[in-house]
Amino acid sequence: MENLKNEIRAIVARIGDLNIADIGDDTHLSGELRMDSIQALDLLVELERKYSIVISEEELEKFVSVNSLAQLVSDQMMATAESQ
Repeated sequence: MENLKNEIRAIVARIGDLNIADIGDDTHLSGELRMDSIQALDLLVELERKYSIVISEEELEKFVSVNSLAQLVSDQMMATAESQ
């Protein structure tokens, strides 16, 4: 899970034009890092592409921190693997 968190942290840093060192596991993406809705959508698309998953609109509320994103991606990857 730590590798997944580090990959997600790098994606967040790139999309948000942020220093990766400023992004902790529980740093709030919109509150502390000031990521806006366009950046959140870019993040969603990037995660879907990179991990071959589908994230529903209902799950967008889970776009809170690296920890919550890592859990969401992990759950989606498991669900995808189980359905195949």
